[in-house]
Amino acid sequence: MQAESVCIAKTNRKEERLRIKNDSVFATNIVYHPERFELNRHISPNVIRDILETFKEELKHPKFGEINVGLFHSAQESKFEIVRKTRKSFYIQNTSEPSSYTEVLPQFVNYITYFGKNILSAIRRYKNESIISELILPILYDKDDKDSFPKAYLWIRSAQEPILAEDLSELYALSERIITTIQNSDSIKATDRFDVIDISESGVKIRIRQKDILYNVYRNESLKFDLVFKGRPPIQMNAKICWRSIDRNGKLFLGLKFIYDQNQLSSLRKLEYNLQSLRNRMNSERSHATVVKIYRILGPRKRKS
Repeated sequence: MQAESVCIAKTNRKEERLRIKNDSVFATNIVYHPERFELNRHISPNVIRDILETFKEELKHPKFGEINVGLFHSAQESKFEIVRKTRKSFYIQNTSEPSSYTEVLPQFVNYITYFGKNILSAIRRYKNESIISELILPILYDKDDKDSFPKAYLWIRSAQEPILAEDLSELYALSERIITTIQNSDSIKATDRFDVIDISESGVKIRIRQKDILYNVYRNESLKFDLVFKGRPPIQMNAKICWRSIDRNGKLFLGLKFIYDQNQLSSLRKLEYNLQSLRNRMNSERSHATVVKIYRILGPRKRKS
């Protein structure tokens, strides 16, 4: 078995762990977030609508006017494609100042490199459009993946005041909150049955065979799922991943600790009731098996004729 973390079980664990057999308890409807975010035509408008609704007040900026949120696509001006491919911001702090076009900083697109040295033409164009300052900020969903391209952006064309360097941190923070909204919109529900290995009032160990989940759930993350006791309605649970390991056959094992909060009280009561019923049934079956075994050992033997 390939262990990704080592956890020491508490010797004074309050509840007895019940080992599950015959699929009497299983997990399903596991909600997780893919590690790589993929926007497609079908869900993109929904995601953008969520963002516009959630941030409608913040997108009406008192200094710069409207902040636009959009998706990169092929019919846009070349500056959008350059931002997408370089993962850098297009930033002209003051469109009337030549120095704003020649400043070289690693986080920004170098204007001269991509658009040439004809700065006066750009200055005249911005003057005709009454634009003082412009910023295209890519929304980097996965900053660590250098091979992925951003799918969305923030775009400001300020006709009121220049976008100063000290304003950028506020806009970066806004993009981070938008990323969180995208992540919440990007959840996937796995509706297969997942084996429960053992369970108690405090937690559960489950086995997962699906590779899609294998690479998208990690230690210390929370996980939402349904617990099903055979013949009973599903119980919605929320748990923290305490440990994970993968065996030689590629099966993922998760050690989950149930999260105890006000929102979970109803589910936890149902869990306790079902666990007690399961314990009683297992103890009854064990007692019956013991009686049968004793009877077989001590029962009357046939006499030889």
